[in-house]
Amino acid sequence: MKKPTKQQLIERIAELSIEHCHAHYAVTCLREDYKDEVFRYFRAHGEPYPNRHGIDYSDPAYDGVIRATAQSYERMSEAKRHRYNIKRRIDTAVRNLMSQCGEQLKRPAPAVVKRATLSGETLQ
Repeated sequence: MKKPTKQQLIERIAELSIEHCHAHYAVTCLREDYKDEVFRYFRAHGEPYPNRHGIDYSDPAYDGVIRATAQSYERMSEAKRHRYNIKRRIDTAVRNLMSQCGEQLKRPAPAVVKRATLSGETLQ
């Protein structure tokens, strides 16, 4: 199998970046749709715990909203998986380009941590 040229890799990265932008926007829109469905459900049926934010999927009190929004939640989750897969393909294409150009990923140097006691004595 023939290796792609540098120009082909650059074009692939650009195409995947555009695809990632579309996928990210899709996730944003589907998340808003899902949240709207949840709010509509709670307006119609009431919230089990009005002072709590979010849905506790292990709490049976939320079973109704979970069932009512299952399709919307699944669409959002699938869009997130799709976005993640595109991001992985971008990362792979970038690593292939870096490899072809002789670039290497370098681990950042560890941070210097200055430790002191409560009284202010330096421990190093």
